[in-house]
Amino acid sequence: MTEETRERDELDDVIDRCGMIAKTGKSREDLHRMVKKATMCLNIAHCLSDVIETLVMDSEWILKPLGATFEREDKLHFKRLTRALQDAQKCARRPTLGLYRHNDADDFGKESDWWYNMIRLIADRTGENELKTLQVINWLSTMPSQLGMFDVKKRDFKRIIV
Repeated sequence: MTEETRERDELDDVIDRCGMIAKTGKSREDLHRMVKKATMCLNIAHCLSDVIETLVMDSEWILKPLGATFEREDKLHFKRLTRALQDAQKCARRPTLGLYRHNDADDFGKESDWWYNMIRLIADRTGENELKTLQVINWLSTMPSQLGMFDVKKRDFKRIIV
């Protein structure tokens, strides 16, 4: 799809507002792909900050009935972590305010529950077992890319691949 056939969207507004074509000399299509990838990264960061907050709350919920509530100092650390996570969410959201109307960003922003459950599922199924972890990585890395945005290889998982 060329620039002439593609309808303008919020990504084009960011490209124009920031003067990216003049600053970089790159084509609008190249910049569109790069801004879309950056937006995806920010949205992943936003989703994962929500996942982290939920996992920390889960741990407190699990421990509370056991009488193992956080000590006063731990609660202060927990509250500081919660505030930091909320700040991280705001920081991840702020640069993409105009982009959240973009279809991909809207769809992706709704997926923090998916990430939350996927992280828990992988942690549960693989545990500390390196063979199972390697099997998951092998399976995922052989799937064809649906977005074509990230080029993650097996070698990027240094803990598992020796």
